Amino acid sequence: MAKAQAAPEKKKREFPDVYALVFLMCIVAMIATWIVPAGSFERVTEGTLTKVVPGSFQYIDRVPQTPWDMLQAIFQGCINSAGTIFMIIFCGAAVNMLDESKALTAAFSTMARKLRGKEAIAIAAVMFALGLGNAAGVFGNLGTAIILIGVFMARAMGGDAFLGFLIIYWGLQSGFSVGFANPGILGVAQTLAEIASLLGGRLSQETVRTVEQEVMRRVDAVAKETGATIEITNDEGTLTGADVIYGDIWASMGEEDLIPERAKLLTPFRVTEETLERTGNAHVLYLHCLPSFHDFETKLAKEWQAKGVDIREVTDEVFQGPHSVVFDEAENRMHSIKAVLVATIGR
Repeated sequence: MAKAQAAPEKKKREFPDVYALVFLMCIVAMIATWIVPAGSFERVTEGTLTKVVPGSFQYIDRVPQTPWDMLQAIFQGCINSAGTIFMIIFCGAAVNMLDESKALTAAFSTMARKLRGKEAIAIAAVMFALGLGNAAGVFGNLGTAIILIGVFMARAMGGDAFLGFLIIYWGLQSGFSVGFANPGILGVAQTLAEIASLLGGRLSQETVRTVEQEVMRRVDAVAKETGATIEITNDEGTLTGADVIYGDIWASMGEEDLIPERAKLLTPFRVTEETLERTGNAHVLYLHCLPSFHDFETKLAKEWQAKGVDIREVTDEVFQGPHSVVFDEAENRMHSIKAVLVATIGR
């Protein structure tokens, strides 16, 4: 009797490659330009800020995109976001190096065994550390790259990848209290106000009253729901009780023509020893994302000093003093860079 032929094995369906999904989304977006009505808001530019004019939406003629246009848009998007893309790739390489050495797996497996039944404590501790670091400006866009670490941790504790994502994401977004003595016209100050309102935290900004009004309307509306306290004022007393003074330069790269105007406007908000004393907190910290103008040793600071303009946003006494942790904040970048070098040229 002839043996019955074995039934062919069914091919397992695999989840599409991530790049294939992204490319598919680009195709859908391209097709949508031929179907979905187009519209735009009017925009006004004040200094270096471009604002949307509320209530100015209007329909405009469609600009259908061809396959060639779509490919060019992908290329241009990679150029515009090159900094963020390469940072994520490098940090991902560092995490991959640790994974190959089994260091992460071993560390989290050991942690899971010791904390069995107390997983919530471990998750809370990690989220607290992430929130503390992000309040100091340590992580920034790096948070996207370290989500993989959260995934390893969650799986070691018996969870899934989505739990790992939530641990890192919500940890980075947890609330903090910061006194921001610097220009509210800058993006850092406005973003801090938005974050604090969402998290129900407390934020005091001592600054000129030039914070974008549309930002403040949105912040105030959210703060009413979350119970957050957002203070934007030029009252010197607003820094009382602050745990952190967060500084920033007065004019970013490409804004050199605004330096005289900004220096005149923001000189009263230069961070000095007196600024720290006004907090009434002997342990207050000074943070800065760097670079900083804190003395007249740089070429640019010397050039403007010769013109009678002091561009220092902080005095050297504060920047180099015991309350300053600006280099501890910046040091975190160095460790990720060393890991990338080991992963890329150490083999």
